[in-house]
Amino acid sequence: MAGAQNYLVHGTTVSFPTSSTWDMTGGATEVELLSISHSGGGDRAVVDVSHVNTAAPTAGSFGNRDYLLGNLTAPGEFTCEANLDPDVVPVLNAVAEVMTITFPKRAADATGPVWAVTGGMTGYEMSGPSADDKYTCTFTWAATEEIAVTPAA
Repeated sequence: MAGAQNYLVHGTTVSFPTSSTWDMTGGATEVELLSISHSGGGDRAVVDVSHVNTAAPTAGSFGNRDYLLGNLTAPGEFTCEANLDPDVVPVLNAVAEVMTITFPKRAADATGPVWAVTGGMTGYEMSGPSADDKYTCTFTWAATEEIAVTPAA
């Protein structure tokens, strides 16, 4: 059963069931995640429906344009930082596939929440910041459909 507490990033995994996005050796389909962020998700259009007969502002007020909230929302994109495996090559021109984000389970849960994000990789960078640090990679994943959420159980 789901409880009301925060989740730690530690233990969160990102996997690619079909692994067409990554040319992974040995059939691996999971990256070692360091951080993840989601931006642009839930963007909703505001449609200007003002017209030539829209009334002028009344005395003591301002802003007389008329708007409606749109029905479509953008699923956004994810930026993931992971440990770099130099044997794994990102495939930026791969067909769309599902990236599965599995959050760690909490003590009272049998399973952690899972987000299934259909889309594709739109950017990739690698870095090794200093002589005594590890190599990391950062990739951007654009969602192309609704994000399917399976709650913790």
